[in-house]
Amino acid sequence: MTNTTKTEVVHGPDVMIVGWIPELNPFQTLPRGCLDLPPNLSFAMGMLLSISGNPDPRLNDLAELRDFEDSKNFRLFALFRLVYAVWDGEQADLRYAHRAVGGYTPIKWPFLGKRNYIGGVERLTLSEITRSSTKVSFTAEFRIKLCRTLDYLQARLTFHRAPWAHVRMHYAIFRDRRYRIEFTGSNIPSQRSLVDWTVAGEHQMLKNDSRQMKAFLTAGSCTDAPLRPNSSRREGVIA
Repeated sequence: MTNTTKTEVVHGPDVMIVGWIPELNPFQTLPRGCLDLPPNLSFAMGMLLSISGNPDPRLNDLAELRDFEDSKNFRLFALFRLVYAVWDGEQADLRYAHRAVGGYTPIKWPFLGKRNYIGGVERLTLSEITRSSTKVSFTAEFRIKLCRTLDYLQARLTFHRAPWAHVRMHYAIFRDRRYRIEFTGSNIPSQRSLVDWTVAGEHQMLKNDSRQMKAFLTAGSCTDAPLRPNSSRREGVIA
């Protein structure tokens, strides 16, 4: 008699994470978290928000991604799709497709009516897949950093080189057809996480207090900026 095992496939939702710097009119009052910083850091944040901000990104489906990427109006995005777990008896595996893009720093020239977009440095880290008879999971961490020229200019303004800004996602699929996805990141930039193109979590950097702003700005050259202690989570049952 041939002993056969049933292969089980459980598909998970698509995930999109996007990061941006909010843009303020040069005549707008800075948020309290910026005003309470030391003068040089406050001035640097005012410059960042007034001449280098992005429009608030609103993505509704995958079809809009190409135009969004072509716009260059983002600091980062990471997309994970076609995610599925496979169990063959007690053996498990997880497969997915991904695309992660470090964005740009726009420099606005108000009197000329134009912008220049300057690319930065990016680094995506994908953990080993953790497998068991009941769950498979992985963690993704995406880091971005200013290019050398902008890093030098920041150091002149703040007396600190730029740290790595980053976002982190932990994605788990359970054999009983549940999923759990957790998100966190540094206090800068603003971030929004989407699960199947609906908002699962959001961090608005303009709500940071001065302590959070300063911790990022003074984290140090080529080090990871501190992660926010709070995270957002989306859980559900896969139909």
